[in-house]
Amino acid sequence: MNLELRRRLLGLEPTDIIIDARDGNPNSVALMASMYYYGHAHNKKYMTLREALKIKTSLIINANDDITDLTILQCFSNVRNVVCANLKNLQKVILPNSIKYGTFNYNFGFRGCENLQYANWLMSFQEYMGIPIESHGTTKYTKELILNGEKVSGEITIPETYINRQGVETPLEIIYANLQACVDISSIKLPTTAKELRMNAFLDCTGLKKLILNEGLVTIHQNAISNTGIEELIIPDTVTTIVGSYANYAICSNPSLKKVVLSQNIEDTGWGNFFDCPELSEFDFNNTEKLTAIGKMFLSYNNAITKIVLPNSVTTINQEFMRYSKGVTYVEFGENVTYIGNYCLYQSVKPKILVIRATAPPERDNTERDYFLRETGITAIYVPDDSVDAYKQAWGDFPFKPLSEYVEQEV
Repeated sequence: MNLELRRRLLGLEPTDIIIDARDGNPNSVALMASMYYYGHAHNKKYMTLREALKIKTSLIINANDDITDLTILQCFSNVRNVVCANLKNLQKVILPNSIKYGTFNYNFGFRGCENLQYANWLMSFQEYMGIPIESHGTTKYTKELILNGEKVSGEITIPETYINRQGVETPLEIIYANLQACVDISSIKLPTTAKELRMNAFLDCTGLKKLILNEGLVTIHQNAISNTGIEELIIPDTVTTIVGSYANYAICSNPSLKKVVLSQNIEDTGWGNFFDCPELSEFDFNNTEKLTAIGKMFLSYNNAITKIVLPNSVTTINQEFMRYSKGVTYVEFGENVTYIGNYCLYQSVKPKILVIRATAPPERDNTERDYFLRETGITAIYVPDDSVDAYKQAWGDFPFKPLSEYVEQEV
């Protein structure tokens, strides 16, 4: 049966699926979807016609669990989405340089392909960084990035431009998850054009020791700088937003991070940011006057910071501030704080002093079980002299003392 006749019988448009029984078995095929690619395995284990007809455009899900090697051939210049999922035996993937970039429609995912060991992208680093990969399944499992057969490692500088689908050189403004889990990269410098670090941008880059963020960067999204090996993070003043959500914190779980300098233009630290950075000993708020909210779990699970003074601009301290942070001995809240969440300093057990400079007692969150300032090791809470009685009336049995009695101690 010739190819055109098969198309008509199947009711397919000429560019939907091309049957290619190149191993001589009429029940075996390679798939060419409407995005103009076809995949075939080096070991001659093709998808069957029945399997191919279940597949929508370029989606390969549970197509043939016998596939061990998959090559996406460069047939045309219009390759778009490639999604392979749950191919348990897949070990090797080769992707063509015909992949064009510049839209948000791409998704190179190999979720569930836990035995994938090798992925080779047949393109330059500049071409590769222009592909908007939201979550990089290949590097998640392979732990390395291979371009044109060579591993990307060591110190890298992300290019400032890429060539879009129209062939026009375009500023690279969004850094996607193209480098997620690339453990062999030790240093990354962002281009001056970058404005966003998208979700998972450098997640699990455990070999990354140095990250240089550019002036002009505006937003850092969830998990963008998490589980890396960075030792210092300077967040430029152009950054206004650090996104954090439940279990998806933008900057967290960096075991070697020792110093952070915050942007002066951050208004909210975000949920969970700087959580689980146990060696973080120096947090510089950079004389900010715009920071008003401390996000949930800020600086929780930290053992290295001994003294923390929140800026006067802060009005809201959300739940679990410095929870389980067992090294801190001095904490100071500014004059404008109006709300303190539950579990504040909970189980940060080292003896410590708390200074609150607000004249009016901040509202307490005790809607759950009242763990407010419990098991904290606090020996004294110093408040403005004329406010001691007001604090006692509002908060109850806490060790309040007038600020005039506080003698600064070396921390």
